[in-house]
Amino acid sequence: PNRVRYWRMKRGLTLRDLAPMVGISHPALGRIETGRQELSQYWMERLGRALDVVPADLLLPEIGGLTEQERNWIQTAREVPE
Repeated sequence: PNRVRYWRMKRGLTLRDLAPMVGISHPALGRIETGRQELSQYWMERLGRALDVVPADLLLPEIGGLTEQERNWIQTAREVPE
């Protein structure tokens, strides 16, 4: 339902590691990861900061998230001097 688990694992974090970083219990975070609890804008922003990703990275591309190519374009644009 979302890419929270993908990014958490990519960062080498467990549910117990990430949960206090965003101010949520690890069972509640597990429910967000599996889609049993809604991934609200509030949690997208908090999780995005903790995982060092933009909130859209937490969504699947089919529902508005960034594809890998779009993410690379954004990263390239951020690295271009003004």
